[in-house]
Amino acid sequence: MIEAKTMSKPFPIQVFVSYEWTKPEKDEKHLLPNSDPKWQSLRKILEDVANEVKELAKRRSNSVQLDIRVNRLRGRHGSLLIHTLRERIQRADIFVADIAGSTLDTCNSNVMIELGMTLAYGKLESNGIYVLSPVNGKKPSDLNGILYTEYDLAKDNDSMKLVDNNGFRAALRTSIIDIARDRGMFGPPNEATVELDDEENANKEIAKATSPRQRTPTKSI
Repeated sequence: MIEAKTMSKPFPIQVFVSYEWTKPEKDEKHLLPNSDPKWQSLRKILEDVANEVKELAKRRSNSVQLDIRVNRLRGRHGSLLIHTLRERIQRADIFVADIAGSTLDTCNSNVMIELGMTLAYGKLESNGIYVLSPVNGKKPSDLNGILYTEYDLAKDNDSMKLVDNNGFRAALRTSIIDIARDRGMFGPPNEATVELDDEENANKEIAKATSPRQRTPTKSI
């Protein structure tokens, strides 16, 4: 009898987001995540990039299923908050921090603590930290040398528009691809798929993968 071999599933790619939660109206106790315009903006940007990478992985190998999870960073009920934050920051492959406070001349203290913990765990060296800040917003001098992505907020709500949207998405996409490759999640490339060794080829592949007019099968050479 031949014993079936089981392959261990790679750990999911964890993306955690830290930001100042939008305050509820006076008659509301809590603002649900689905009602938070800033979180909706952030999540859409991050999940769009994650879906682009998943589409690239499918074009390389039909058997590849990437597991990319995007979550707000928050503590667990019934336990010491700092312990659960530390545990989740340690697990984070990518940490996105919007350091904005309630006004342009302030930073959110909770986000700064969480960003400091992330830096202490060496996430910056692995290209796992992305810092967001509003245009003309306060930027602490201790973070000099770290690249920021600035954004504008819509006047009628807190939805955000990144100033360098393409640059942010390209950098984040590269980080996710590098993590997936390190974990063997990308699989061998298909014969007809271009190797993604540079940003130009990646952009071409994404354009093909996401354009309905160009989803016709390619012939193997």
